[in-house]
Order: sequence, then structure tokens, then C-alpha cells
Amino acid sequence: MLALLGARPRVALAVTAERKDDGSRSRKGKQFEGTNRRRGRPAWKRTPDDTPLRDGNRDRLIGLLTERAAKTLMIYLMELNPTHYSWLVEFYKVNPIPKVGTWDDVSGEAFLRKLLSMPIEAAIFKTGREDLYSNVKPMGVDPRNLAMRILDIRSQLAKEFIQDLSEVAEENSTLMRETLKTSLLGSDAALASSSDSDASAPGSGSATPHPEVVEAVAAARAAAEAEAAAARAAEEARERQQRADEAARAERLAEQERARREAEARAALEASFGRAMQGDAAAGGGAVAGEAEGVGAAPAASGGGGFAGLGADAAAVVAALNAAFRREASPDVGGAGHPDVESDGSGSSSGGSVDGGGDAGGGADGGGVDGGGVDGGADGGGASSQPGSDAAA
Repeated sequence: MLALLGARPRVALAVTAERKDDGSRSRKGKQFEGTNRRRGRPAWKRTPDDTPLRDGNRDRLIGLLTERAAKTLMIYLMELNPTHYSWLVEFYKVNPIPKVGTWDDVSGEAFLRKLLSMPIEAAIFKTGREDLYSNVKPMGVDPRNLAMRILDIRSQLAKEFIQDLSEVAEENSTLMRETLKTSLLGSDAALASSSDSDASAPGSGSATPHPEVVEAVAAARAAAEAEAAAARAAEEARERQQRADEAARAERLAEQERARREAEARAALEASFGRAMQGDAAAGGGAVAGEAEGVGAAPAASGGGGFAGLGADAAAVVAALNAAFRREASPDVGGAGHPDVESDGSGSSSGGSVDGGGDAGGGADGGGVDGGGVDGGADGGGASSQPGSDAAA
């Protein structure tokens, strides 16, 4: 009947309860059942982006810190306390921090827990001598103190590890850059050797470089050539600017020298004309004295008129010479300030010169002024003057 209706037959199910003392399996793992529970990352800090070996990496990182801290303490004790150093070395040989094993062994917690739970022990520094001849006395070693020092050193090493690990990205970039540079240099050398081999032996079946490598090498060469061309252009522009600055500086110096020489020449001419005027004035004074004595009255009268005429002609000569100096463009000024002006110690000149000597005789010729235009002479007995001016443009 049940078969006709399609009902399934009843099956007896046996349910067995798991006992707590069953050591063959654990409900959540041994790390949850043990008294020393594993101190991993909490669940709220875990994300799907975590690497699959993050917990194992953390255990091994803590173990590495503990191991290096213990080795660092050994170095300190070797310098300061040999007895503690020998005891810690022996303890580490018996209780090492393995790379593979349970999490508490790998992380170094078993090593530290054992040190923290040990009482003070007596230790003797082994010198290699027999006990009968050794005078080394035993010393008490406090394992808890050593464990505390290892923990302090481990915290300091963790800070150093953080600083070093923060530069991993930069070190990766440096490694990639150096590898790429080496590859490109090797490819460049391979291209050069292959081109030489092809030129020497066309039939040799040399390996053809990858097209991307060839393009990279060509791009690197083009960039280097462009950089070199830009550097050469900048250097040429800098040299041109320097030459232009030097030319402008030389031109300014030449202009200053030209102005200085013109000023000196003008001052010399004015001084020479001043001496000439002083000589004519002396000649006119002698004529006036002769008239007072009744000798040479007529020459005295003519001498006074000559002095007055000489003053006007001297001003005209100075103006003409100034105009000539302005028209002159050559910087070479000789003598008294002009190529055509030559003066000697006595004040005489020829070819556009001014002569005002002690005998009160002067003549001027230059810059459009004829030498016969101004002529005055005087002797001891009287004064005679034949003034005249001949101005030429």
C-alpha cells in the first residue's frame, strides 16, 4: 500500500554527541582551546583585500623581531657582562626561535614566556680552564630582567623596521630602473655587435632583436641627441650674449675715453689762449707806460686798440675750434687735444696752433681761422699791434 502511494520508508538516524574530551578534533582549532590564545588581528580589522598569508607573515615578523632583539642583547652583554652573555647564549641554543612550527614558537612568545617564568639562576663564565684552577665565581642571573630588556629592544627594532619598510616602494622603482637601464644598454651593445657581424658576414644567421627593444633604443638615442642639441644651442646663445655684452662695454669705454680726451684738449686750448691774452695785456700795459713818459704816444694808442681786437678774435677762435672738435669723430687726439694741434713747452704751435709766449707774440691757425688773423707783437720800447681776423667756415 505504501509502495502504491509512493511514500518513502522510514530510516532510523543515529545522532551522536561530540564529547569535550575528544582530542582527535577541535571545534574551533587548537589555538582557541589552549590557555594561551593566539593574538591575531581582530575580525573587524580583516578585509577581503588581505593577503592569504597575512597571519603567518605577522607571526614570522614578530619572531624575527624577537630573534634580532635577543641577538642585539647578546652583543650588549658581550661587551658589558660576559657571565650574562654566556648564560643567554646557552639558553638560546636550548630554546631557539624556529622558522617553522607552531605560532607561539615561530613568533617567539614561547621563548619570552619561559624567560619571564624562570627564577634567578647561578651562572659561571666559562674560561676554558678546569674547575680546580678556575678562580671565576658564580653570579646570579635574572632571566626576567633579560626578558624585559629583550622586549624593550624589540620595540626599538620595530620602529627601525617601519622606517626601513617605508622605503620598499622606492627601492622597487630603483631596482626596475636599474634593470631596464641594464637591459637597454645590453640591447644597444647587442644591436651594435649584430650590425657589425651583419656587415662582416651577411650570411650569418644572427638573432634579430625584439622590435620593442629596437624602438626603445631608438627613442633613447633620439632623446639623448635632442638634449645634446638643446645644450649646444643654449651654450651658443650664452656665448653670443657674452660677445654682445663685451662689445657694448668696449663701446662705452671708447666713448668715455673720447669724451675725456676732448675735454683735455679743450682745457689745453683754453689755457693756451689764456696765456696769449695775458701776453697781449702785458704788451698793452707797456705801451701805456711809454705814453706817460712822452715816448711812443702813437704806438701806445694803436697798442690799446690791438688788445681789444685780440679779445674778440680769441673768442671766435675758441668757438671755431669747439665746432671742429664736435665734428671730429676720430678718438685719436694727440698733442693738445686735436690731430692738427701741436703744442710745445714754450706755448708755440704751427698748423692750427696757438702761440702765447713771454714776448707777447701770438698767432692762431686752425679750425677755419687763418694764422695771420691774429698777430700782436711788443718789444721793450713800446707796443704795436696789427689786429685782424680772417674767419673761414
